[in-house]
Amino acid sequence: MSEKLTLDASYYHLDYFIGAFVGDEIHKYPAILRPLGDTLTPNFEANLDRKNANSGQNESIGKGYVAPIKLTYEEWDHTFNYVLGLVALDDSIKADVEGQSAEVATLLLDQEFSQISHELRMVSPPGKFQYVVGAFYLETDLEANINVPIHGGFLPFVEVLGISLDDLGLGGILGSVTDLALNQSGGAISNLYGKFSVDVESYGIFSQAEWSITDTILLTMGLRYSSDTKDGTALVTDTGPLPVWGALLQGGYTAEETLSYKDFSPKVSLSWEPTDNITAYATYAQGYRAGSFNVAAFSKDKYVFDAETSDTYEAGIKTSLFDGLARVNLGAFFTNYGGYQLATLTGVTYTQSNAKEVETKGVEADFMVLLAEGLMVNGNVGYNETLFVDFQDAACPAEAPTEAGYQLEGLITLPPSPKCDLSGRGLHRAPRLTGSIGVSYEAQLFTLPLVGFVSADANFKDAEYMDADLDPDDYQEAYWLYNARIGLKSISDSWRIEVHAKNISDELVKTFSGDLPLQPGAHWALTNPPRTIHATFRVSF
Repeated sequence: MSEKLTLDASYYHLDYFIGAFVGDEIHKYPAILRPLGDTLTPNFEANLDRKNANSGQNESIGKGYVAPIKLTYEEWDHTFNYVLGLVALDDSIKADVEGQSAEVATLLLDQEFSQISHELRMVSPPGKFQYVVGAFYLETDLEANINVPIHGGFLPFVEVLGISLDDLGLGGILGSVTDLALNQSGGAISNLYGKFSVDVESYGIFSQAEWSITDTILLTMGLRYSSDTKDGTALVTDTGPLPVWGALLQGGYTAEETLSYKDFSPKVSLSWEPTDNITAYATYAQGYRAGSFNVAAFSKDKYVFDAETSDTYEAGIKTSLFDGLARVNLGAFFTNYGGYQLATLTGVTYTQSNAKEVETKGVEADFMVLLAEGLMVNGNVGYNETLFVDFQDAACPAEAPTEAGYQLEGLITLPPSPKCDLSGRGLHRAPRLTGSIGVSYEAQLFTLPLVGFVSADANFKDAEYMDADLDPDDYQEAYWLYNARIGLKSISDSWRIEVHAKNISDELVKTFSGDLPLQPGAHWALTNPPRTIHATFRVSF
C-alpha cells in the first residue's frame, strides 16, 4: 500500500468429507457378552489383528473458511501489527456408537462455529533492550445439536445383558419396542436429543522484553494477563417415541451457567553464552488454560470442567561443535499442574474433567553429527516421569457384567463402579522412555548430474496406558519401529524419485485404546499401519 503500510490478506475455503475410520477394531470382548457380539455383527471377532468385522460407517462432512487479515505499519523504528482473524465452520458428524454392524445407536452431531479475533502488537527495533507489547480480543460462538437414536439392534442388549425393564419403569413397553424394531424400517425406538451453546468473550494484554545484560548474558521477561467469560446452555432429553433414553438418563437435564476466569502468567528466562558455540539457559514460566463446558455431556455433573494452571522449571545447554559439524543439546524440566485437564469416556462420549494435582519431570537430549561429506547421524532420547499427585475422583476401569440383573445405568455412566483414586499412579499416554536414531547419506553419482541418497531410522517408545482410567486392557507394551528410504534426484533437485519402506518389521501396536460404549468390559483400539512400501516422483517447474 505504501513504503510504511502493508496489507496481507488470505482466504482459505474448507470443504471436506472424511469417511469411515481406518484401523479401528474391537480387541477385547468379555465372554459373557459374546452372544451379543455374535448377534450384532456377522463373523464377529475380537482380536488385535488389523481386521474389523464391523461394517458400521463413520463420517464427517463440513464447510467453512479461515480468513486472516494483517496490517503492518513501520514508524519511529518500530513495527506495528494489527491482525484480524475470521473463522467459520459448519460440521456434521455421524458415528457408530457401539462399534457393531447392527444398528444399535448412532451419534449425530451438527455444529456451527464462528470466531472473530483482533490483535494489536508493537515490536521494538533490535538492540541491547528490545521488546514486544500487545493486546488481543476474541469472541467465539458454538451451537451444537446432538441426536443419538436407538435402533432395533438394542433388543439383544435386553436379552444378553439381562436388563430388567420393570426396574427401569419400562416393563409395559417391551411389546411396543419390539413392534417398532420390526415394523419401522430405519425408525428409532428412542432418541436422545441434546442442544448446547457456548459463547466466549476473551481479552488480554501481553509483553515480552529481552535485555542483553552483557555480551554473553541475556535476560528475557514476559507477562500475560487474560480474562475469559463463557456462557453455556444445555438441554438433554428423550424425544421418544418410547422413553428408553429417558430411563437411562433418569430424565435428562437443563443448564444455564456463566464461567469467569482471570489469570496473570509471568515468564522469566536467563541465558549465558560462555563461547560462541555453547548456550546455557534456565526458565520459569506459569501456564494457564481456562475451564469450559462439555458439549455432549449426558449428565449435569459432567457439564463443567475447571481451569488448569501450571508452573514449569526448565534448564539446559545447547552446543555447536567442530565448526558446526556436530550439535548436542541437553535439557531437563519439571512441571506442577493444578486442575490438570484430561478427557475420559462417560458412556457414549468423551468429556473433560480435572485432576487436582499432577507432576511431570524428565530430561531430553538430541544430537547431530556430520561424519563425512554427505553422511549424517542424528538421534534423540527422552526420559519422562509423570505422577497423579492428587486424583481421588478418577474414572474406574469398566468391568463386564457377571450376572443377570446387571444395572442398566452402567451403560451410560460408564464405568458403573464408584470413582477410583489414582493418586500415586503415572499418567496415561506418557511413556517413560522414547528415542530415535537415524543415518542418512547422499552423494553425486560419479560425474553425472545425479545425486543418490539413502536413509534409515529406528524409533523406540516405552510402554504406556492409552486411556485415562489406566485400564490394563488399554496398555501398550514397549516397541521399536523401523523405516528406510532410497532415491535419486537431479543435482539441481528439479526432480526426484524415492522409494519408502515404513514399519519394516511389520510391528502391530495400539495407537489408541479405550472402552467400547454400551458394552462394559469391552475395548476397541486404533492400530498403526502395517508394513508399507511406496514410491514418489516429484518434478519442480
